[in-house]
Amino acid sequence: MINLPDGSRPPPTESSPAADRSALAATNRTTPNRELAMALDQLQLLQRQQVLARVAEVITEGKGELLRVLLDIKGQSLTTLLEQSALQGTRLTPDTWIKVMRSGNELRLLELLGTAPQARLPQALAEHLPWQHRLDSGLAPLLTALATGARNPSGPGTLPLPAAAQQVLRELLTHLPGQPPAGTASEPLPTPQVRQWLSFAGAFSEATLTRQGNAENPDLKLMLGRLAQVLLTSQGESDESFNRYRPLTSNELLSSGLQYPLPLSPPLSRSEPPSVGQMLRLIAGMLNRIAVNQLHSLLLSARASTEAVAPQSWVIDLPWLNAHDHPRVAQLRLDYTPADDREQGSEERKPRIAQWVLNLSLELDDAGPLHFEVKLAAGQLATRIWAEQATTLQRVRAGAEGLRARLQALGLEVTSLDCLQGAPKPQPTRLEQRLVDIKA
Repeated sequence: MINLPDGSRPPPTESSPAADRSALAATNRTTPNRELAMALDQLQLLQRQQVLARVAEVITEGKGELLRVLLDIKGQSLTTLLEQSALQGTRLTPDTWIKVMRSGNELRLLELLGTAPQARLPQALAEHLPWQHRLDSGLAPLLTALATGARNPSGPGTLPLPAAAQQVLRELLTHLPGQPPAGTASEPLPTPQVRQWLSFAGAFSEATLTRQGNAENPDLKLMLGRLAQVLLTSQGESDESFNRYRPLTSNELLSSGLQYPLPLSPPLSRSEPPSVGQMLRLIAGMLNRIAVNQLHSLLLSARASTEAVAPQSWVIDLPWLNAHDHPRVAQLRLDYTPADDREQGSEERKPRIAQWVLNLSLELDDAGPLHFEVKLAAGQLATRIWAEQATTLQRVRAGAEGLRARLQALGLEVTSLDCLQGAPKPQPTRLEQRLVDIKA
């Protein structure tokens, strides 16, 4: 069996197809494949452990008994051979999900599961990626229009916003958290306030509607939708006409793709009032940004769902107001790996304990960019803090022992508290390039 962990193909040879199949079969059945064994060990697949895999590409189709395919398992590419007899005459195609089992240094096909909903996630992301607008630079002109009115598209001056639109924007403002006053940044935020901040970000809109059946507690995504609705009504347009407004986009989001944290430049503190049409285009771009984060989170969780107990991931943009009431955005990534003490296979293995990993990136007016990584497992906490400005790094290091003491007072064992200068290495999410070209 030939298996290249990086998913690349071996160079072609001049041998006949029949000879190739015979050689591959012999390699598969009689010769231990060191590369395959290493790849399966890297995936932490135990003997006779079953796992889900997505067929990324069918490389070789022939009349022989072996079929060479490229599989996506736990987010890693794996080229392997499968016996066609196990397919029972069913054609294996890309984006098909299958169940395989490790048997020695081979993967044995157990079951065809068809096309899962997760297979449509890359395509949905491909449709939204080119049309994103930053939340902070999108909210700024909307709040300017609240204060000064919307720009008159047919002449100089501004026009007052409809009363319903003003009401939505004022309500939105009440939900945005503000920067703590100087000297209070070291005080912990109340838990309800943090929960409210997360729930308002728009990442859980559909879950909220499913649970409550209405929008009694609206979040950013729902409120932007309401704002678009009242603006359309004010112009005598139907809700369906919103789809005709081409979203405004942000170059930083287009060039960065799917990665955390995004290298964002500070938005403009002041902006000219937009027209109603521009407001609708801004709203469309911001809604796409929220949708991209939601789909990104689903994609990360779907790729991890091949494990027995599936981890979960959330990528969220958290809008807030600085000391001058200018919109800013904090980037959050939260990963949860649940405990897994179930036995798999005949070999003993150490049970996996539950772990939370929180990454937060934001930029404060007086401190510059800050990045936090917090890992919590079994009451043990490991923290790393990056500051890009040297003066901020000195302040962080000076307060590190006080932070350690407060964490220990909560009953946590602080195993490490590192203060570093610079920024963490971005965590990109690979999306098949054949699905999207953001430069088209």
